[in-house]
Amino acid sequence: MPVIKYSKNLTAIKHYDVIVAGGGPAGICAAVAAAREGVSVALVERNGVLGGNMTAGHAGPILGEVAPGGMRDELMGLLGVPHNHMPGVVGLAHDAERARHALTNFVNDAGVEVYLQSPVSDVIMEDNRVRGVVITGKRGMYALAAEVTVDATGDGDVAFFSGAQSVCLHRTVTPRERRVNTTQESRMAETLGVCETRRFIGEYVLKDEDLAAGKKFDDAIVHNANFIADIHNPEGEGQAEGVPEEVKPYDIPYRCFIPLKTENLILAGRCISGTHRAHASYRVMTICMAMGQGTGIAAALAAKSNIAPRDLSPALVRDRLIDLGVKLEA
Repeated sequence: MPVIKYSKNLTAIKHYDVIVAGGGPAGICAAVAAAREGVSVALVERNGVLGGNMTAGHAGPILGEVAPGGMRDELMGLLGVPHNHMPGVVGLAHDAERARHALTNFVNDAGVEVYLQSPVSDVIMEDNRVRGVVITGKRGMYALAAEVTVDATGDGDVAFFSGAQSVCLHRTVTPRERRVNTTQESRMAETLGVCETRRFIGEYVLKDEDLAAGKKFDDAIVHNANFIADIHNPEGEGQAEGVPEEVKPYDIPYRCFIPLKTENLILAGRCISGTHRAHASYRVMTICMAMGQGTGIAAALAAKSNIAPRDLSPALVRDRLIDLGVKLEA
């Protein structure tokens, strides 16, 4: 394949304290949590609507459990399904059309500046530090700059473009091909609901043994996460392993959100540092919302302190979450 040299000068149209890439459950919560800490925030979304699988994906009910008192509870109330819980036995699927308006207002009320139809196509790097993102849209290519960027794209696009170390996807019999779990799609969905693509290696890799043991961590920013290890059958409907594995309520440590060797970047959502089996539990929307709140606060604190997220004390994030009413120590 021939190599084409391509060069273009881009306009950096604005500088923010925090950029959140991806407007799904993790990204919305990250953006609002950061903005409520008093920093300037941009939320960049590839689709024309916020919400990800909650809206364009028509996925529901919103499953999983986390410690009470967080932004997840606030959002469930806004969506009219405050009593949903982990197994989905008491679980109503929310109205996706109502969610479009509720989530837009939720983000706008926090003062977040939203860029729709704005896929991230590259990143601005300074050595190993992410300094911003490149957007490709109808106006062409342009850049947004930030002190800290949160990658909540699901596929980990920002982390990938930055060169962060990732875990390979499943190999197939076709050379250089990798399989992505995209089963059990909805005929109503405007976008394909993907379970698993890229996962990045962070300072800690959450393992399925951690979930089975209900492991707790001193630097946890997500507490008592709970959902079955739900590995979809890549060949069609049902489970890949017959019966899904039950887990015990577990923590997700701050280290899982900090990619190795890449600075000024925080991971959130299903692209965080974890094994394939652990991912099958923590990828659900409730747990992603809790990830978003914790990482949004971390991004804001790092930006205000002018330090890399890696150098931020997780205790500061935990203290702020507790101040806001999250039951991290229950």
